[in-house]
Amino acid sequence: TDGGLSVVKDAVFGDDIKLLSDASVIHFGANSEITLTHVHDTGLQINDALTTNDNITVSANNPVLFLAATADGGEGSIQFKDDDGNVDGKIAYRPDYSGQTDNYMTFNTSGSNERMRINSNGSVSIGNTTTTGDLNISPVVGSYTTIQMTTGGTNTGNIINFGDSGDA
Repeated sequence: TDGGLSVVKDAVFGDDIKLLSDASVIHFGANSEITLTHVHDTGLQINDALTTNDNITVSANNPVLFLAATADGGEGSIQFKDDDGNVDGKIAYRPDYSGQTDNYMTFNTSGSNERMRINSNGSVSIGNTTTTGDLNISPVVGSYTTIQMTTGGTNTGNIINFGDSGDA
């Protein structure tokens, strides 16, 4: 050991365990591949996947949940799964990495089908992964895009159609 307490079997404690360092780390796995670290004045940091079959609650005066991609090309995401474990939807953020400046946020449905993207400059693309202006809407081929402006939460209002079936 490194001079601390070493236990080679299970340990059972009937009360609190206190780690009194502002950088306390609990290691899991034969090679310490997963760690739970106390970060001074910030909270707990998990360096690998967190899996639960129940709710995860983040509670404080100003709760924040950070999802950090730690590898080049990685992304932090919130995934929504069905009862069989299939991803039905996802909100993801891909940060800058290795000099690349393609950071953006995506909204996916039906698995990995990207439906909307917000680029780092604030431009929005719906139905397409690239933007050619501040707002880019690309309908499904053979259909048209409908923009409806409503007032007071009603389903009535001005409708503008663009595309194959409703050229404006």
